[in-house]
Amino acid sequence: MTKEREALAGLLAAARTALDEMCNTAAPRDSFTNAVDALDASITAADAALSSPAGSAPAPQVLPADEHHGLDTDEMVCFYEQDFYVLSNFSSFKVQWKDIDFDTSEHAYHCEKFFTTVVGIAHDIQQARSAHEAFKIAERNKQYRRDDWDDVKVDIMRGILFAKAEQHEYVRRKLLATGKRLLVENSWRDDYWGWGLNRDGKNMLGKLWMEVRAALQGAQP
Repeated sequence: MTKEREALAGLLAAARTALDEMCNTAAPRDSFTNAVDALDASITAADAALSSPAGSAPAPQVLPADEHHGLDTDEMVCFYEQDFYVLSNFSSFKVQWKDIDFDTSEHAYHCEKFFTTVVGIAHDIQQARSAHEAFKIAERNKQYRRDDWDDVKVDIMRGILFAKAEQHEYVRRKLLATGKRLLVENSWRDDYWGWGLNRDGKNMLGKLWMEVRAALQGAQP
């Protein structure tokens, strides 16, 4: 490994540590959340650089009708960052869910944990200034979430994603632009909804988006 690549590896490790520390902050502002997203995108790019052999020429990009960005391939679309970020629950698309307006699908998902237990926590999540803040409120109060949460969370997420697609033409268009490719939430922090640090997680969010896409494709004339 060259000195440059060793330096990049060190910076990557430091960035991961800094990001983890920042994510534990109690109440991030919107600008802070955007900085976290940008740092996470930089980490993803650095990961890709480190995984390539030193001095190797980049593989030629193939850009057919389907869109390719970042880690995308002909068989897979990653949406934790990059151009298909609209599929992320953190993307800024308002969702109306159970007659309540939420700034993002992340807000709606975490509110569901407390609707039937502590309404005040649900209200705080609904009013959270960012998706990241909604997540942190839910994490701080997870002892109060509904008892059957693990049994119902996938169905709830599926419903929220369908609502997001139905309410935003742009989201539908971007989702359909993925064709038949595998959809992956390439988050290294979550191996249930995403693919996790080792890229072998359940990727449940990607699987649910593929269900939504199949339904939309089936409804096309």
